Amino acid sequence: MKVAFGKTFGCTKFLIKRFKKFDEQFAYIRRYKKEVNSAVPKFFNAMKDKNVFPQDSLYNKGRTFYCNDDVCGYAMELSTAQDLKGSEYSKVKNIMFDEFIIEKGQKKYYLQNEVNTFLRLLETLGRMRDIRVFMLGN
Repeated sequence: MKVAFGKTFGCTKFLIKRFKKFDEQFAYIRRYKKEVNSAVPKFFNAMKDKNVFPQDSLYNKGRTFYCNDDVCGYAMELSTAQDLKGSEYSKVKNIMFDEFIIEKGQKKYYLQNEVNTFLRLLETLGRMRDIRVFMLGN
């Protein structure tokens, strides 16, 4: 079996393991809707390609991720995080903000007041609970 060492791969593997062992759900965050819509359908592809969890059924329906028909995570974009207020995420323990650093030369931009927007999202997801945040970037 080939071994992959990418940031997103490693973090995704960790998130699935935490869900399976401790029933901890995760939130997968990207900055913009277009990024979420592009990433979600292939989110579990590397796990399947590398046969990492062969006994498990990993898939998504819309922006909800499943492991063996149980909700294990949610995808959301930071640009519309204010729309999530009032939603229930009591089992979310881990948060992955993928590609949070915009590399020089990309035609992407940080959100206005992005740090505060992200902190408010953490409040919405964490609700005064201890949570773990992974911020992945180059």
